[in-house]
This record gives sequence, C-alpha cells and structure tokens, in this order.
Amino acid sequence: MFRDVNKQWGLRESRTAEIFINNDNISRQIQAALPRSYMANGCFVSGASQDEAWYRLVKRRSTGNRRPHLGCPSHGLEPGDFLSVMTSAGLGKLGYVGDTVVSEETHQILVAMAGLA
Repeated sequence: MFRDVNKQWGLRESRTAEIFINNDNISRQIQAALPRSYMANGCFVSGASQDEAWYRLVKRRSTGNRRPHLGCPSHGLEPGDFLSVMTSAGLGKLGYVGDTVVSEETHQILVAMAGLA
C-alpha cells in the first residue's frame, strides 16, 4: 500500500502503548486541538521519518534531563515506530492513523489531518 506512493514504510504488530504528540512537526494551532498523549491500541508504522510523525513513542522531557522517555519500552516497539504519520504524496497528502480502537483521540487526529481542526 505505501509503496504505491514511494514510501518505504512497513507495518508493525498491533500493540497497546502510550503515545506522545510530536511537537516538532505539528503547528501550534493544530496542537491545541489534539491530545498531548493517550493510550492507543494500534498497528504502528516503521520506516517513517521523525518529520512525518504526528504521534510517537518517545516523549521529550521539559527539564534539563535530555534522556528520552519511552511510552512502552517492553512492548517490542522501537522509538522509530509511529502510530500516526502524514507525508506529501504527489500533489496531495497521505495520512495514516493506525489506531484500531476508534476513540475521541482518534477522531481528533483524523479531523486535524483533514485540515478541519
């Protein structure tokens, strides 16, 4: 599916993990409409870049401690696995939200990706 738009993304197993918003990639206006973090059950994507990620496993700490916090270090996922990504595809955009349980958070992400937030 992803190769059709020239992306080398792969699908990981479905896992439950705490995920965190990627402040580096999402405008402040859109961030205001999204949850900072939430527990998600979904099929994560590997091979996407940090600048394509909307939600990730790694949370940056706001203190001077630069060590990252992994939302789920014991679930077989890597810091480079993402639950929600968005990238350019041709003249448009391709968004992926791997959440397998439709929740309020999932709805908020989909609305934001569609540009309606």
